[in-house]
Amino acid sequence: MSFNFPARTWLGVVVSSLGLWFLPIPGIANSAIAAKKIYISYGAIERSISVNSLESYAKKGIVDDELATYAAYVSPQRLLQLQRVLLKRIDLSPVAVSQFLYTPTGTTLLKRLGEVVQTESRQSGFYALRSALILAAADPKGLTLLNILHKFPTNVRVNMGRMLQMAEALETLISQSRRAIALISENSTVAAAQVQGINFSQLPDLRSPGRFSWSKQTLKLSDRRRDRAFVADLYLPREQGQGGQGGTRDPTTEGSGD
Repeated sequence: MSFNFPARTWLGVVVSSLGLWFLPIPGIANSAIAAKKIYISYGAIERSISVNSLESYAKKGIVDDELATYAAYVSPQRLLQLQRVLLKRIDLSPVAVSQFLYTPTGTTLLKRLGEVVQTESRQSGFYALRSALILAAADPKGLTLLNILHKFPTNVRVNMGRMLQMAEALETLISQSRRAIALISENSTVAAAQVQGINFSQLPDLRSPGRFSWSKQTLKLSDRRRDRAFVADLYLPREQGQGGQGGTRDPTTEGSGD
């Protein structure tokens, strides 16, 4: 089984790293490991690893027996990428994280992530993720993927099938966005070249007065429905020579409106 996602994106690193757990590895015993585990399932296949094992590698570079079983199937470069992803810190305050997660956009994001990252009982990780993200942001260790795993209230289950679907959709969206940006940039370049050919000396000087002056009328309006009155200034353009100079003020005009 292979997971082909660009290694240059964080998404490619995470998906490819999670794919390690589905390699056919014979003779794995159910050894006593830390209670906090990550279970990664794809259809009927399920693999697991403890958060402590990931933490030991992320912080100390130690590949213990548990992780070594999977590390033998990937390149050292990919393992280093996984280490960076686990420790990558996002500098956001718990207040900012909480405020975002309670917005419509944040709620939608959590619902989608909850389909992938689930609780131990295979329920949506919506509330567990929100709690873990806020607690991790408030923790001195900061908002890192490793710290989020520690703050997750139960063992973590990752639905790999759903994750791959979302990853593919995201990669498609990113590709479409890049094409749209390239097209906009190309059109902007063409438009800029056309603007450079304009002889601005032939255009009117905006610093000079034009052939229109204006007059001002102050209207006193009454709103019968709301039983209120208010004043509005009305500026009317007029050509030079129609009497008066620009900026003159006509007598106040009484008016009413509904």
